[in-house]
Amino acid sequence: MSVGAQSYFWDFGNGVYSALENPINNYSDGVYNVVFTTNPGFQCSDSIQQVVTVASVVESSIQIPNVFTPNGDGINDEFRINYFSNCYVYELLIFNRWGQLVFETTDPESVVWNGGDKDNVMANAGLYYYILSVKERGDDVEALTGFVSLIR
Repeated sequence: MSVGAQSYFWDFGNGVYSALENPINNYSDGVYNVVFTTNPGFQCSDSIQQVVTVASVVESSIQIPNVFTPNGDGINDEFRINYFSNCYVYELLIFNRWGQLVFETTDPESVVWNGGDKDNVMANAGLYYYILSVKERGDDVEALTGFVSLIR
């Protein structure tokens, strides 16, 4: 910005203009050619032009807990991954600390681990590693990884 300017003119590229020094403008998603012009009052004006791309950030629609307690009290008894309609879960794999697969599901309606293996043998308390393969809003399949603590 020109130091000591006496006038300001913003063209936000979306049909909105301002003569304020520090205006606020709200954009929708898109590409905009923004032009800022100043004039110190006694010399030629000075301007700068910048192309601005605006894209909404969508927060993840997946909620993954980091601890569960499969003790039958009805509270946090399952490692349950919650997701919303714009997300499709392809696969959930859970491994023990030795890298052995202890649970697997490809059923998008049942992304739940009760703490047991395929034979319903209950796993020991400890830290387990998961790989969750998901697809959101037309994107490519993405692998989300993390740890979950099983507390008995």
